[in-house]
Amino acid sequence: MARVVEMKAVAAAVVGRARGIAGVSVALLAAALLAAEAAADLYRCVKADGGIVFTDNAATCPGRQKHEPRGLLQTVSGGDTPPPAAPDPPISRPAEAAVDDAAVQKEQWQQKKRTTEDELKRLEERNAKLAEFVTACNRGLAIISRDDHTGLKHQVPCERIREEYSETESEAKRLRDYLDSGLQQECREAGCLPGWIR
Repeated sequence: MARVVEMKAVAAAVVGRARGIAGVSVALLAAALLAAEAAADLYRCVKADGGIVFTDNAATCPGRQKHEPRGLLQTVSGGDTPPPAAPDPPISRPAEAAVDDAAVQKEQWQQKKRTTEDELKRLEERNAKLAEFVTACNRGLAIISRDDHTGLKHQVPCERIREEYSETESEAKRLRDYLDSGLQQECREAGCLPGWIR
């Protein structure tokens, strides 16, 4: 930008010496020359790293391209770090989205109730079969089990059958209590509507 600085000095000197209307004309002429000289000697080139350089020295800008300012504000990236992005505007959620969320939550709670009911039904069916084996054991009968993979038969100790029956019955009772009151309590604490799990 050496020529631009020299031209500014020349323009200042001319304006300082000029007096009256003739002086103003000379000053305007000097300013016009200054702008023309600055625009004529400005080059735009791309560096090896992709950065853009503006210079008045054509020798330091291989593959130079003459730059023609358009009178508009032009931004040039100044380094490796991009300017900070503007924050995202807050998302406005229409009423339909809130209704959809409520419908999804309602379905989740109803599915939770159905899953618990299915598990309870499975346990009750298993417990009914185990109760028959416990009755047979109480009569002194031997319980024989056959391995589905090998086809081999072996006797199942009655004590093991009674333990499994007791565990299954305890789990079934826990699920009944949960369906009777625990699920409703959990639902209330989560802020769901009571009708969702009826």
